[in-house]
Amino acid sequence: YLVLHYLNFHFADRTKGATMTKEFKPSAIIPSLVPGNSKLTVGFIIAIAATVLVSFFLYRTRWGYTIRMIGINESFSLYSGMNVGGTIVLAQVIGGMLSGMGGSIEVLGRYQTYLWRDLPGYGWVGITIAILAKNNPSYVPLAAFFIAYLNKGCLLMSTYCDVPVEMIDIIQAAIFLFFAAEQFLSGYRQKLVVKTTREELERLDASRLAQGGNKHV
Repeated sequence: YLVLHYLNFHFADRTKGATMTKEFKPSAIIPSLVPGNSKLTVGFIIAIAATVLVSFFLYRTRWGYTIRMIGINESFSLYSGMNVGGTIVLAQVIGGMLSGMGGSIEVLGRYQTYLWRDLPGYGWVGITIAILAKNNPSYVPLAAFFIAYLNKGCLLMSTYCDVPVEMIDIIQAAIFLFFAAEQFLSGYRQKLVVKTTREELERLDASRLAQGGNKHV
């Protein structure tokens, strides 16, 4: 809503018939890496650099370790004395900065103006990529390339074949389903291990008590 407010009342081009900004200045356009009509821009290098920096931050710094531990087990992190609330806010701020940078690269690298249509649903795409990458920033580029390949493949198949373009949504839904099933089975397996261990301990205690009774006899 904040973006729409500024777009409608501060940055909108009133000469156009749609909700869009004025054309970007040439100095604001992100240059292309390949001459011609290629959409591969310097933003690709920026994205790779951001991936390296985020990987270093998460796996080589104290703050990154805290973020990962809270993500794995919030209750344990709280009992360990970690600042859970502040760390969650920090993670959200960093995620928002990276999202804003990605959106800026997308708009300034591929378009001459910003045209508002509707929400593109990149949030769900990002969640799918995070699931495929196992929340590891190092694997995010591979997962992103895979999802991009599926998107383009579905568009081409819908154009030249009788395959609906919504096939990519079905694939993403299947990924969510498998992830949910994995989490459910993981929890069930953990409960099964705890139950088996408890029964084994009870059996050992009973065996020790029986041996102690035999010695007294």
